[in-house]
Amino acid sequence: MATLICSWYPYADKETIETLAHFVVWMFVVDDKIDEISLPNPAPEGAFEKLYWQNLKVVRQSLQLGTGIGETNEVSTDLLDSFRPIGNHICLRYTSGKPLQSY
Repeated sequence: MATLICSWYPYADKETIETLAHFVVWMFVVDDKIDEISLPNPAPEGAFEKLYWQNLKVVRQSLQLGTGIGETNEVSTDLLDSFRPIGNHICLRYTSGKPLQSY
């Protein structure tokens, strides 16, 4: 992880490197959560799908793309809430003159 983060310097300023580092750590934590609900004893049926849709909803909300999946209420867990500052930073720094594109 350190090698990946170091490769961004000197191309990104300190604040952007900090946000990218938080994003990479967040992705590792999400990956660990996926492992936790799938290995070695799978979690109850639907646990992975629930995590997937909750993550998608929070990422879209944080990037100001709306939820795009029906409900508009906020989802909140420590894991999901930790993405919100990342999304906020991306929205503040996005400078292309057009809104973020949905994937």
